[in-house]
Amino acid sequence: MARCGDGGIDYLRLALADEVATALSSIPSLAVRPMSSSRRFAGGEGSPQEAGRQLRVGRIVIGHFSMHQSELRVTVEAVDVDSNQLLW
Repeated sequence: MARCGDGGIDYLRLALADEVATALSSIPSLAVRPMSSSRRFAGGEGSPQEAGRQLRVGRIVIGHFSMHQSELRVTVEAVDVDSNQLLW
């Protein structure tokens, strides 16, 4: 899920993904896959479409984080797997 050059905050790659999944799972209209299913895509390898097809989902949430001085910046996007269009 993340790309960040500072190994000191590398733990955030899984912690932030878990936090986003937990927040999204509270939305009744969404079916969130467990981290054990999606963890293999955390390195950013492969396309969102490939990940979506392997997970058998219509939409996939991707994200990135970076540190700028002491500020953590997180970007999260939802992508339609079939059309490759950004939903939000």
